[in-house]
Amino acid sequence: VLSVAKRSRRRRLSTFVRSVLAGPLLLGCVLLLGVQAGCDAAPSVVVEGPQGTRARFTVEVADTVGKRRRGLKYRRDLREDQGMLFVFPDEQEHSFWMKDTPLSLDIIFMNHGREVVGILHDTVPFSTRPLTVGAPSRYVLEVRGGVARRKGIAVGDSARFSGVP
Repeated sequence: VLSVAKRSRRRRLSTFVRSVLAGPLLLGCVLLLGVQAGCDAAPSVVVEGPQGTRARFTVEVADTVGKRRRGLKYRRDLREDQGMLFVFPDEQEHSFWMKDTPLSLDIIFMNHGREVVGILHDTVPFSTRPLTVGAPSRYVLEVRGGVARRKGIAVGDSARFSGVP
């Protein structure tokens, strides 16, 4: 009878110790996975030129009709290293406007090979005038107005995407 009671206490103690140790261990694993997922979840675009110019932007991805329609409307703040990448299902001549957009933007158009085919610099906030570069594009990167010139981004540069679905 005594050995059965001892074994029962040992089991309970062992279960208690495992639960105490497993909790922090599990939490640590969840946090580690969350950090890793967070690193992978921050999409970015790096634009590189033949002269060695390089500009990196953390981007929001507009890859649905609703996200593309909303774009950067109503935004009042955008850091120099931030932007929005519009991903279209096909390559064609895309047109934008600045209605309901209080920020001046640079709009960088890229073809399916991710080569810059045109740039609109310092767009006029709230304008309803259609804006295009007259060339087919599949990706369009919007960044704060003036950044493309400051970073040396030009037609013919290429872009690399990271974390973009």
